Amino acid sequence: WNKHFTNREFSIPIQKSSGVYIVKFKTINGIISKKIVLN
Repeated sequence: WNKHFTNREFSIPIQKSSGVYIVKFKTINGIISKKIVLN
């Protein structure tokens, strides 16, 4: 049983000329998934 896995989620806002993009990172069992949301 691995007790070192982490479930974390954090977002980074990025300001661009076309608008504000929010990059959401989600870490599940060491696997990072990335989602970009246009605000």
